[in-house]
Amino acid sequence: MATPTGPFRIEVEGVTEFQIGLSRFGELVEFMPTSVWDSVAGVFFKDEEEIFRAEGRPEAFKALSPKYEAWKMAKYPGMPIMQLKGATKDALTGKGSVPGKAVTIKKLVRRKGTTGITMGVRGPYQLRHQFGRAGMPQRKIIQPTAALLIKYAKIMQAALVKIERESFGGITGT
Repeated sequence: MATPTGPFRIEVEGVTEFQIGLSRFGELVEFMPTSVWDSVAGVFFKDEEEIFRAEGRPEAFKALSPKYEAWKMAKYPGMPIMQLKGATKDALTGKGSVPGKAVTIKKLVRRKGTTGITMGVRGPYQLRHQFGRAGMPQRKIIQPTAALLIKYAKIMQAALVKIERESFGGITGT
């Protein structure tokens, strides 16, 4: 059985610089529990909550056009930028969604495997907003930062160090 030895990957479509190289632990990857990705998902959800709260962070969401802003205020008063009914925010922050919203929770992508996790939302507008397509200005709803990458790396490194210690006669520690 081949053992994966490449870096762990945390990917956002169109963003390639976010890869974590923990190659020293490559031979231990097959022993890492997929529950580690639940911790990574928790960090992702908290980060997304902050992005929506701040209406973009570190890159602020572009302002709405005057015409669309007037329509939105009439139909959905008080809803911030990038939230119409709140379904995308609910999905990306791990809160689920309310029936009848535009994007249901089953469109949340969350696949866990031995060497990574894939998270995001599949819906009709998310990629257009993320990359500024089809007449929509770019408003990044997923904004990975170096600090976030370090948080992910620390979670994975801690899990792999634990496995490494346990593999040498049950040595444990914090």
